[in-house]
Amino acid sequence: MPFWHNIDSVPGYPGLVNGVSLSVEGDNLHVTVHSSTGEVAQTTCLVNPVPGTGGNPAWPGNCAPFVNHTPPLRLASFQR
Repeated sequence: MPFWHNIDSVPGYPGLVNGVSLSVEGDNLHVTVHSSTGEVAQTTCLVNPVPGTGGNPAWPGNCAPFVNHTPPLRLASFQR
């Protein structure tokens, strides 16, 4: 069974997260979060070699800062 790793200390973590998506691409785990305020942010964590071994920092040091990917509000779509 995998361990739980808390990544809310990674810089840029938006807080108030109510949705999480995970995907793996090669040696990287992509974590996308959605907050209750509507923010969407993503980080990438190196998972191979196993975090904490082989020069890869332990969790959450193996994760890059979160990047805000919140889509802009499109006011024109609400106007008639």
